[in-house]
Amino acid sequence: DIGTPRSILMSRKLGQAHADALLPQLSPRMPTISSAIDLHSMPPLVLDSDETNLCHASTLTADEGAFASTSFDDEVVSRRLELEIRKMMIRTHDDEEGMSEGPLELQRIGEALSRCMAMRTKYMKISLQRESDNPRNHAQWQMYPAPPPPAWRNFDQPVEEATQDFDLTQCAIPGDDGCSFAMGDDGVYAVSDEHGATFTSAPSIREFFMDLDHILDTISDGPIKTWAYRRLRYLDARWQLYVLLNEREETAQSKMVPHRDLYNVRKVDGHVHLASAMNQKHLLRFIKYKLKNEPDRPVIVRDGKTLTLRQVFESLNLTAYDLSIDTLDMHAHNGAYHRFDKFNLKYNPIGESRLREIFMKTDNFIDGEFFAQITKQVISDLEQSKYQMAEYRISIYGRSADEWDKLAAWVVDHKILSPNVRWLIQVPRLYNVYKAGGQVENFEQVLANLFRPLFEVTKDPSSHPKLHVFLQRVVGFDSVDDESKPERRMHKKYPLPRVWNTPNNPPYTYYTYFTLANMCTLNQWRVRRGFNTFVFRPHAGEAGDTEHLAAAFLAAQAINHGILLRK
Repeated sequence: DIGTPRSILMSRKLGQAHADALLPQLSPRMPTISSAIDLHSMPPLVLDSDETNLCHASTLTADEGAFASTSFDDEVVSRRLELEIRKMMIRTHDDEEGMSEGPLELQRIGEALSRCMAMRTKYMKISLQRESDNPRNHAQWQMYPAPPPPAWRNFDQPVEEATQDFDLTQCAIPGDDGCSFAMGDDGVYAVSDEHGATFTSAPSIREFFMDLDHILDTISDGPIKTWAYRRLRYLDARWQLYVLLNEREETAQSKMVPHRDLYNVRKVDGHVHLASAMNQKHLLRFIKYKLKNEPDRPVIVRDGKTLTLRQVFESLNLTAYDLSIDTLDMHAHNGAYHRFDKFNLKYNPIGESRLREIFMKTDNFIDGEFFAQITKQVISDLEQSKYQMAEYRISIYGRSADEWDKLAAWVVDHKILSPNVRWLIQVPRLYNVYKAGGQVENFEQVLANLFRPLFEVTKDPSSHPKLHVFLQRVVGFDSVDDESKPERRMHKKYPLPRVWNTPNNPPYTYYTYFTLANMCTLNQWRVRRGFNTFVFRPHAGEAGDTEHLAAAFLAAQAINHGILLRK
């Protein structure tokens, strides 16, 4: 490792020595486990000959010339810290009040954790959520309009601006592939080829909940919790050691990198709700501009009467002069923390849902035109900065089958397309609300409204051309709602979606399974057709039961929040 700091080399060797001594105890593949490995015989830190000479030179006595050079301080410190860590590990192992697992207990811990990881790998593989599974990450992937050329070429030679206006007629829209699909009695779609042979598969609900029970048993096991806690403490201590030894040197190296700092490295804004993509000042300016330039435009229907923008504000006893940041009251203060109800109210300008419908909805009287205009202004700022990307979240509710087409038409018709922006679909867990409002009869209808349009456009993209173009820019799905709501298990065995017709909302794990299962078959079909796949990134661990985190561990590529992981 030419040019690698000696302190980094020593940190690596310390970690390798620890791994060589402890990891064999956790391996379930050991042929014999007749005796425990003694930590006292942990292999010493082996240095190269030149490093050994440096360490000898750095520990000379005062009579021999003290330190040969102050540059050897790191080696002295790291050597002493290594000895202290060894002593700490030996004391921890020999502590009578602490964990004193023998080799069989360590083997059991290792086997349990290995099985958990194997379960997650199984679900990631069958759902095709790995990066290598997505055709979009392959070299032959093409999308219209093409992304801009690499920015580094601008430093060598001038490059023409790749500003290409979007034209739907220029998009390549494939046709029908002859396959067929149908939802089974289990609430999961299956796809068959032209000969009637089913080529998709998904884990059964019984298999998922059995694996979930194993995860819950594992995380509640006392010895495993103790071992995991101490392992985390060790890793944290090792990281702090690395920071102490290398912080100054890494800071100096980062300063030597030309043309790179916080403002010109590429950043991706994740977990950004589209309705909150703009700041309050931007939204305030936009509302005032529309109120000044388009006051007589019809914008909403209330009680059978069409109201103009001026009439809406007159009904609120407000003028453009009265509007301010404080009047909007859309800042999420500390009072909204762990208060999902207050958090949602912050999306209403001036606390009025009608203003949210006018300015921050895609499906309204004006077809989301105001929302599209302010969104394009935000995206324009991203493109001008060149180094900022965003993954905006927008909702599909599952109340009706035409939601996907309406959202895709909003994006494509208003040309809200940019190489700096990708989309993540939020699915609120609100079956009980739809059931109470008479919008759905059972949970199977929610699943059909969510997934049937996606299977239709995968079968024949020409049947939903705008949806096909939009899905090329969709990353995956999110599951959102207030996690702190209590989930009382009403059934010993969960009923199938077509039988779930009660007003009670299904639990988090029920939503998670049917999202995962239908995404498995959908992704398998899309890979077969060469289309991009989707991932599952739910809100998990913000509040509520740790069962949410366990279900997300199996089904999700990644999660949002995860605050409860500290527990």
